[in-house]
Amino acid sequence: MSVDTFLVGDGSQKLLEKGSPDVSEVDYTDQLAVSDSFDPIDRVDDISLMSGVLEKIEVSSFEDLVWVYQKYKAEAYKYFDFVLVKSLQYSGVPLREEDLVITERDKSLINYLKDRVSDLYIWKNIAYLQAFLEMRITYVVFKPLHACPLCAASKDVWYRVDTLLGRLCEGSALVHDTCDSELFPVVQRELYEGPLLGYLDTEVVALGPVDLVNVPRELLRCTDFRNLLLDFPCLEIEFVDFVEWAAKGVKDLVEGAVACVEGETLYIHNSYVGHLGPVDYIKAFLSDREELPERLSTSQALDAVRYILGGREVLQFGSAYYHAKTKERLDDV
Repeated sequence: MSVDTFLVGDGSQKLLEKGSPDVSEVDYTDQLAVSDSFDPIDRVDDISLMSGVLEKIEVSSFEDLVWVYQKYKAEAYKYFDFVLVKSLQYSGVPLREEDLVITERDKSLINYLKDRVSDLYIWKNIAYLQAFLEMRITYVVFKPLHACPLCAASKDVWYRVDTLLGRLCEGSALVHDTCDSELFPVVQRELYEGPLLGYLDTEVVALGPVDLVNVPRELLRCTDFRNLLLDFPCLEIEFVDFVEWAAKGVKDLVEGAVACVEGETLYIHNSYVGHLGPVDYIKAFLSDREELPERLSTSQALDAVRYILGGREVLQFGSAYYHAKTKERLDDV
């Protein structure tokens, strides 16, 4: 089913109205969300496209709302197995998962917002951000899950967790109402101080043909990262702190590098430089290794993008440009 979320639901309109309704008058069945699984959006006519495809999620009580919030917060915990990490604080004490996920602060927040926030995806983002705050993660990055142009425009934008949490608790949707896109955690490892120290990375993981060493746990839940490993040219990726490794004299490593290759192993910096992180470094590495032909075949020319550049027609194929008529590679561009 194709779903366009742009005009779905009332978001958190209640909060924009002066005054708050009596708790006894709150209609929890106004909590709306679209299906979790749908095809990329084909924007034809928003209203007709949405007709008959909106789904209500039944939230008939405060307890139901707590359950929904707990479900989303537990999802955020899974980035770093934080339920298990948190349980280490209570050695020898058996605890239920929900007792480790939901705190009294969460219940107070839910009670405060229950008649103000009516969009379940805003609840999702609030639960995620509360989880990241507990893990002392300072930033998140916006990751669209569908082809909505508004979401696409916000792709890879960074937000401070505390600032964004305040905005969402005022009832403002991050992009638009009933937006199910993800807030992905940004861990600046060289600056991090918090309960995840010692638990940020997984020692060895095999994903398809590639072995990952000291892999940042959050990347294991990153679709962009997993897609990069298909037909990967190296057998192993090891994530390292290059400041530390530079002192050890890694072969061919130059100051400021974020990636280098030794044999069948790609060494990648495990943190961020500006707003660029490990996934960006791997994309750059693959782009640099791209083998481009000196002359395009007929099928390659059909796949290329045509441009007008400096008074001539050119074709872009990969990261190179070619003469539109001769199909020969242009070295002066």
